[in-house]
Amino acid sequence: MKGNRIEAWGRVIKPAQVRTTPSGTAVLRTILECGKDGDELALGVVMTGEGVQTTAPCITPGNRIRVSGRIRNVARAKAGGGNNGSGRDWIGATGIELVADAVELLDQQASDS
Repeated sequence: MKGNRIEAWGRVIKPAQVRTTPSGTAVLRTILECGKDGDELALGVVMTGEGVQTTAPCITPGNRIRVSGRIRNVARAKAGGGNNGSGRDWIGATGIELVADAVELLDQQASDS
């Protein structure tokens, strides 16, 4: 199978972090809690491109969003001596993250102010 598609709904549990790559591409990262009551399922979400700047203000903890995109494997590493010749120590095997094509705000949590 060449590709995959996923759609996930849930509450944002980490504020959006927006960074820019050296080549000028905006990258948004957050974490979405999309498990049912009593079942934790937190997915990392990453989005790149033009929509990042308009999407980022909606990605605040407590807001419900729908994300559509694809899943990809990611290896988690940290800087260090490394045992694989790369200069990195591998922590954990692999994880997954949702690479978002689109993010839709479903509802906004009421502000305390």
